[in-house]
Amino acid sequence: MKQVIKGIDIRKLKPGTKLEIYTRHSTYYLEFLDYGGKCIVSGGVHVPEPLTAQYVGAAYRRGGPIRPGWISPFVGMEFALSQKRILNTSSVIKAKIIGDGWDYVMDWEEEACDA
Repeated sequence: MKQVIKGIDIRKLKPGTKLEIYTRHSTYYLEFLDYGGKCIVSGGVHVPEPLTAQYVGAAYRRGGPIRPGWISPFVGMEFALSQKRILNTSSVIKAKIIGDGWDYVMDWEEEACDA
């Protein structure tokens, strides 16, 4: 049986795609500039103004495996805000992908409650 991997592979998003990511403690706004994870990010207390960053992947806040290029449910996100500044967020619970004339919402917290 094939395992279903939940989440968003940001490397497959068209440049210009925007995301609203809801974590346990904050909301982040992302706009991807290329297929490699370069993005404009804002949100939370640590990024009050938009800035260019590199999205690294899904990561646990206290260390542990990183899933490069993915936004995964119930796992935090890691950004390289500069060469010396890394941002690790709280766990992702909901995501909204906003394309050109469309959007799609993934509410993993609601899904977990229904299980």
